[in-house]
Amino acid sequence: MSLYGFTILRNGVKYDYPFRESLRSLCALCDEVFVALGDSDDGTEAQLAEFKNIVIVPTVWDEAMRKSGLILSVQTNIALEALRAKHPRGWAVYLQADEVLNERDFPKIREDLAKAEAAGCDSLSFRYLHFWQSYYQVAIDWRWYPHEIRAVRLDSALESYGDAQSFRPIANRFETEATVFHYGHVREPAAYEKKKA
Repeated sequence: MSLYGFTILRNGVKYDYPFRESLRSLCALCDEVFVALGDSDDGTEAQLAEFKNIVIVPTVWDEAMRKSGLILSVQTNIALEALRAKHPRGWAVYLQADEVLNERDFPKIREDLAKAEAAGCDSLSFRYLHFWQSYYQVAIDWRWYPHEIRAVRLDSALESYGDAQSFRPIANRFETEATVFHYGHVREPAAYEKKKA
């Protein structure tokens, strides 16, 4: 089974995203990773030179689409469309720049994608650990989603929507015990304030 990756990125250095760790995990799992790289002014693109199996898709973010995080799904779909144009079959794993996979889960992810394929599923839902303010504290309450779609069949109609938290329309989802580690709220205080602003 062919396995690809896709993500979005802009000003990752300025806002202290763990995008290198995110990309390392995605590139280690996938044959090729498509990065919708927004117009950055902080040297983010230069940081991508270490990755040999990425395809950069240059983009410009429309600042008018920031309300409700809509720009995130627009950029995610740009990366997904570029991936589908080159690889119309197989599966694609999506990570945001503050999400990381653990290599211990790679066999489980591949195994469950094979099961999902055999069952005619169009998506794979991962468990989530949301780290809060440190690498030693996890947030757990109704505001923190316990699982989310992070792999889609390339020959499906699935696309990102809203603030790019998930995909739709889902016809048949497979759930894996593999975990996405979400570090979006673990930053140096100054960088976190910049990100929120």
